[in-house]
Amino acid sequence: MLRCEALVCRRGDFVLGPLDFVPGPGITGVCGPNGCGKSTLCALAAGILRPASGRILTGGRELAELDGPERAGRIALVSQELPRAEGYSVIDFVTMGYYRFSRRFYRDGREAALAALGTVDLDGYAARDFATLSGGEKRRAALARALVQDAAVLLLDEPGSHLDYGHNRRMAGILRGLADRTILLVSHDLDFLAAVCRDVVAMREGKIVRTGPADVVLRDTRFLAGLFNTAFTVAGGRILPELSS
Repeated sequence: MLRCEALVCRRGDFVLGPLDFVPGPGITGVCGPNGCGKSTLCALAAGILRPASGRILTGGRELAELDGPERAGRIALVSQELPRAEGYSVIDFVTMGYYRFSRRFYRDGREAALAALGTVDLDGYAARDFATLSGGEKRRAALARALVQDAAVLLLDEPGSHLDYGHNRRMAGILRGLADRTILLVSHDLDFLAAVCRDVVAMREGKIVRTGPADVVLRDTRFLAGLFNTAFTVAGGRILPELSS
């Protein structure tokens, strides 16, 4: 479980919060225009950034009190920025997620890493040089490493980016299969959020401006128009911005 209480973060002129936010079990989407604070929220929840005030709790304990292995057991982040990891094979990269269980993670975590690679449709990629993967393959390998970490909360920042249509559909299926966890999923793809999320949090200018069921919030075209400053329509089940006008 993740809980944000009176959370405030300042980065230059940008202020996030104050936010009071408790995502429930299952997949909660986070949407909003560029610069509204979505990635900052993920970085705070992962412990990468420290809040100026307020607190983040997981399992009833403040995130700031946890050491590295404890935090890794509770929260895993797949960042929007693709990892580099030059010189590592795919299996070595994914096995790093096992470090919280054992200092000998390269030896002890291979079985878990291979299983995670199968889950993200990268069977047969274990011996590949990570640097040779495409952007979408790296994205799925990063998710596999987070799965090896076996954390109760997953923070996924744009997991569908760099994926073609087929693999985007596969990613949606993977995430629906993980809905027994608490997942915070940031995406600009409203159709992707509608396909996988139970609830949605909409942000603008560092504030949460609406929460609710995904099938309600993401089909409210008047609300979306105000959120993104562009008109929307829902047609054939798709959520479409009107870009021609």
